[in-house]
Amino acid sequence: MAPDPTGEAYRAVSPGDCLAVYDTGYGDYNTRMPAPVDCDAGNAFMWVSAVRSGGGACPQGAGQDYMSYTSRGRTTALCLTRQFKVGYCLLAKQTGSGQQARMNAGLMTAVDCDAKRVPVRYNRILHITGVYKAPANASAANCARVQGDRTYYWSWLVNGGRTLLCTMVYQG
Repeated sequence: MAPDPTGEAYRAVSPGDCLAVYDTGYGDYNTRMPAPVDCDAGNAFMWVSAVRSGGGACPQGAGQDYMSYTSRGRTTALCLTRQFKVGYCLLAKQTGSGQQARMNAGLMTAVDCDAKRVPVRYNRILHITGVYKAPANASAANCARVQGDRTYYWSWLVNGGRTLLCTMVYQG
């Protein structure tokens, strides 16, 4: 049988590994070939929480997803948790404005903060301003970086509700 490098790459990943993988915003990941990187590396976008024999067994929620590959009838699914880092950017879709505004973030995406174009299903680039242990009743109000901060923040509870992700629209 011919070697299957992609299947071998999937089977070589272990829980606790970090991967240089992210959602491009076009409905797919930047690579089909998972390559573990040091978890402190700038491109360690995902943390592997588990390796399963099917994607349905992976935790689902904000900042969680999976990627899978089937080789010779055997599926290997890598359960992914997004690693958010202050200063990095992600894609979002804003609808409405003012008090009616809603922001739907592509929490698994990563994008160059200075990108001139974004995938058609998005219309905003969000800059990550804070990643905090979520306090009780966490909200965007917990994102203020200094007393009297008037920045408008968008926030999400990620990591099973344990982490507060704070962002603002990137202005360049």
